Amino acid sequence: MRTPLKRNHPEAGVALIIALLTLLILSVLAASIIFVTQTETWATANNRSMVQARYAAEAGAEKTLNWLRYTYLPRRRCGSLGHERDEPEPALSHWRWSAVRRL
Repeated sequence: MRTPLKRNHPEAGVALIIALLTLLILSVLAASIIFVTQTETWATANNRSMVQARYAAEAGAEKTLNWLRYTYLPRRRCGSLGHERDEPEPALSHWRWSAVRRL
């Protein structure tokens, strides 16, 4: 036998509304956690790219400095006052060339 529905109860359907609100809150919380995780992943990748670029730039600057220190031969002025001409510096000694070849 069926029992007749009581329509005078004001609490009827409250459990469904509470369950839906709880589901909504948990869904928003899960979505925000996913968003924060994705943002952190992007920030980490960006930071890694910036660090790699900085180290590459520093390595290039250091390599250029080493080249200037050990292989660059500046021109020197020689001759009398009226007859000056550019003449290269004498070649580097053997031990300096061997150090340059190892780079």
